[in-house]
Amino acid sequence: MAAGRARQLVTGDCSCSTPRCGCVVVDTSLGFVLLSLIGPLLLVALAVFWLAGGAPWWVWPVLLFAVAIFGVVLFDMPVSSAFAADGVTRRTPLRDHVLSWDQIDSLGVTRNGRKPGLVAQVGRRKYLLAERAALTARELELLSGMRPE
Repeated sequence: MAAGRARQLVTGDCSCSTPRCGCVVVDTSLGFVLLSLIGPLLLVALAVFWLAGGAPWWVWPVLLFAVAIFGVVLFDMPVSSAFAADGVTRRTPLRDHVLSWDQIDSLGVTRNGRKPGLVAQVGRRKYLLAERAALTARELELLSGMRPE
């Protein structure tokens, strides 16, 4: 494993709400987390500033849109994902989302631009497990191999 990914793929005790031994944790990059939080916060602050100064009517939809995006970021953007024998736990800023291995059809890597992300396919929906997951094919095979038969 390369030195740059050594911090990203950690084995041992998971930092989930229910720690387990022998799991693998894949972290999302700090820049992705910070930029995902800063964008909606700036929109909310700008809309509130406009409203305080007697803003036009179109500021209200901007404020509602910013609050909705901020809610999506807080409840659905993964900070890290823990792979264990019972499934995958996506840790977001406000909740832990557990996907059991029975639900997950496949693990894959997105190829959007230069930054591949690790995703879990559940039916027709894809859940992002880690943004910028620089995993080799062998490491992805090891994560998929944690699924009990």
